[in-house]
Amino acid sequence: MKISNNKIFITCIFVFIVYFLFSLVVFKYYDAGDQIAYRYFYSGMRDLSFKDGLVFYKNSLDSSEPGYFLLVYIFSSFIEKDILLSFLNGIFIFLLFYHLIKLQVSNVVLLLLSCNYYIFVLLFSAERLKLSLLILLLGWCFYGKGRKIIYLSVFTHVQSAIIILLLQLERFDDFLLKLNRARLGYVNKNIIGLFSLLILGCVFTYFMWGHIYHKITTYYTQWSGFDSVFKPMVFTLLSMVYAKENKFQAFIIGSIMSTLSVLLGGERLVIFSYFAFLYYGLQYNKGMNFGVIITSIYFTLKGMLFIFNVINTGDGFVSYTGGYF
Repeated sequence: MKISNNKIFITCIFVFIVYFLFSLVVFKYYDAGDQIAYRYFYSGMRDLSFKDGLVFYKNSLDSSEPGYFLLVYIFSSFIEKDILLSFLNGIFIFLLFYHLIKLQVSNVVLLLLSCNYYIFVLLFSAERLKLSLLILLLGWCFYGKGRKIIYLSVFTHVQSAIIILLLQLERFDDFLLKLNRARLGYVNKNIIGLFSLLILGCVFTYFMWGHIYHKITTYYTQWSGFDSVFKPMVFTLLSMVYAKENKFQAFIIGSIMSTLSVLLGGERLVIFSYFAFLYYGLQYNKGMNFGVIITSIYFTLKGMLFIFNVINTGDGFVSYTGGYF
């Protein structure tokens, strides 16, 4: 049964309010781990010029993507960090639930996902990646040229380029289908679109190559190895189970993720593998299937532990006993 837009909007507004207030509470406790650098950067930006702020951004967060920098540069002088980031958390959840409800995902699954470990990681730890995914979710609300907003996400976190690349696989599949059916007008249009995207990708890589190379070498040195590929492979297999007629597409996506995990470290990319699995799994019986339910229960319990650790240690990744899990 199709849900009315008014009901979707009211539900999303409710979720926004809940997570805005919830974030305000959690951020009061989260003062260690990744938040040390983020809080240091946010407070230090208040009296800096644009040029000095860029240098400070690079030194404090080891990042060159301008998206998060511009956000902090604009708002840090008159809005407290916890309020601003809690508001963004609310917007992120609003957009996420909007798409999930549009997809007619089961309420049981929605409840489990609302306490998901990776959602909490995005809300309270991975601030730049969260902002990048927020832009992606916002862009996905539009059609046609408006959807090109998603390309701005790479200017907040370069890893979102992986998602944009994967999104093009479906477009490329459709392109090959139309080519096979000799629909030349459609083919010409898509050749131009894909070629334009390739050019933009090359231009972006050229200007961001220093930052990209630095990140790749850092991840490769510290986290690369074949032991990093296990989780992405599991999510690849689950994706293929629920991908229906898109099993080959799911295999290609999983293969890309697994290869990148060997080179860059699995923990950096497993979140993308998990979301790729959800993309297929949530469309199978509204998410009410074994793969989605069992992983959602696991990550819900892990998400609760994450919040418990934040309250007791100030860092979601450090357990109450002081060890890493």
